[in-house]
Amino acid sequence: MIDPVLIRKHSPTTKMHRTSGIQQRREAGRQLYQALEVPVCRLVAGRLIMLYDDVFTTGTTLNAVARRLREAGAAAVTGLTLARQGWRKY
Repeated sequence: MIDPVLIRKHSPTTKMHRTSGIQQRREAGRQLYQALEVPVCRLVAGRLIMLYDDVFTTGTTLNAVARRLREAGAAAVTGLTLARQGWRKY
């Protein structure tokens, strides 16, 4: 855990792996974005921040976190993932 906390999720949200279809993913992303807060903006203001996510599925999680950090004043936010979920066959 990072101390002090740079970004915090203050309420539960829908898990991305439980969504199917673009509408459900958009709603989950909206919920996540609304549940995030940057408690102390001066800690991120003007900084270059790298986000780490273990698995990239849709990019919705990284996007929501990056948006909150940029709103708090981060100069740039970059995402790094270790794996990409396989494409679904429809």
